[in-house]
Amino acid sequence: MQQKDGRYRSASAQAAIREQVIDYLKKQRGTQNQAAEIFGLHIRSVNRMWGKYKAGGSRNIKEKKRGIPPANHLLFTNLIIYSFA
Repeated sequence: MQQKDGRYRSASAQAAIREQVIDYLKKQRGTQNQAAEIFGLHIRSVNRMWGKYKAGGSRNIKEKKRGIPPANHLLFTNLIIYSFA
C-alpha cells in the first residue's frame, strides 16, 4: 500500500495543515516527531515548518502563489521560440 504525499493536496489544504502543526507545537502538546506522526508528515517537513515559523512568524508559513510569474512566463516562451528558429 503506497501512501500519498502532501503534494497531492490543494494549496489551501497544505496551508491548513501547516497552521495546525504550528498550533500543536506552539501550545506544547507534543514533540515534532509526534506532530509528524499525527498529521502524516515527514519529520523533516515539520522541522522546516517550525524553523520558518520561528524565523518570521505566521507570514512565513502562509499560502503563497505558485507557478511562473506572468512576466517571466512570456520571457521563457519567447526564449523557446527564438532558440528553435
